[in-house]
Amino acid sequence: MALFETEAIVLRNLKLGEADKIIVALTKQEGVVRGVAKGARKLKSRYGASLEPFTIIRLTFFEKEMRELVSIGEAEIVKSYFDLTRNDSIFTTLEHVAGLIMEFAPLRSPDERFFRMFKACLEALEEEPGRVQEIALYSEIWTLRLSGFLPDPTTCTSCGTALEVENAGAVLSTGSALTCTRCAGGQGLIMHREALAKLISALKIPPLAWAKRSDHYPADPSTDTVVSQVLHILTARALEREPRFRSRGGANS
Repeated sequence: MALFETEAIVLRNLKLGEADKIIVALTKQEGVVRGVAKGARKLKSRYGASLEPFTIIRLTFFEKEMRELVSIGEAEIVKSYFDLTRNDSIFTTLEHVAGLIMEFAPLRSPDERFFRMFKACLEALEEEPGRVQEIALYSEIWTLRLSGFLPDPTTCTSCGTALEVENAGAVLSTGSALTCTRCAGGQGLIMHREALAKLISALKIPPLAWAKRSDHYPADPSTDTVVSQVLHILTARALEREPRFRSRGGANS
């Protein structure tokens, strides 16, 4: 039996039997982990509130060979976002973000960047809860980027033109590539210049700074809608089905 200890963010918990819970956690060192927390539903559970969704914890778990579910040992709260998640709108949006991460981050496939990204988004939300939609959109962009399903938004995949200098923006092709309008030949979803610039900027700055960007650079009201549409299409194509969550940034909300 192997023992693991890592920082983790609880993504979801599910009832199991009369006294237990199944926990899904995004860990810093071991990727997404699914495990059983024995007695977690008991009134005097030793876990207390540590297994509530979107709590950052110091997690200890045990792994047995040939078993998908690990055994949850200790769970010590590092940071609780209970006050933040009491807001139904924020909690629902975070559930969508967690669902996206679970779709794209395979079980036990370590990638610390996923953990850092989601932790940064939680920290940004705590500082400015009113920007929940922008921060959720940021997390969608980065989840696709980290899983390899976000096409390069800076260069036309057909001719190599720098898309950032294209006044016409870019076009999302049926093959999930981003091309300049000349190479697209009128086929695909058009990303106008502001939508393309907003997508590119998300890859360069932290979530809260990105969410505040529109305060200084007023954008066309359709910008977030277009970015959200592109992300939804890319997600559905990557999964080869409609996602179980719905995008929170624009028309797909």
